[in-house]
Amino acid sequence: MSLPQGWATVLSCLGLGLFLGYAHPSLTSPALRSVLIGSAILGTAYSAPPIRLKRQPLLASMCIMSVRGGLINWAFFQHAATTAFGAVTAPAAAGAGALLGTLTGGLCMMAEAELRVRCIGASIFFTL
Repeated sequence: MSLPQGWATVLSCLGLGLFLGYAHPSLTSPALRSVLIGSAILGTAYSAPPIRLKRQPLLASMCIMSVRGGLINWAFFQHAATTAFGAVTAPAAAGAGALLGTLTGGLCMMAEAELRVRCIGASIFFTL
């Protein structure tokens, strides 16, 4: 696949994802649409030039934690509570998002540390 074909594939998938998120308003909510747009923006900043947050380990992990730990958990809690109860209070959504964001952040840091240990171990093994 050439570079222009790759860009065309990625942009068409982005457009299709945004279209599907807005195509059936009865199946979505403002919270789910916000996570769709927020994830698209942060995902673009993570991997597309000129920003490419994935080149900087700290910025990359913060980007991943903000999407997985904060944005997704907050939006799904907000959507579920709104669907089940009709309304949700802001402190409850913020509390649930903060708790799940903290737990996800810890998991991301442990996974990052494990990955680095494996890479260091593999480099030591191959140099011997």
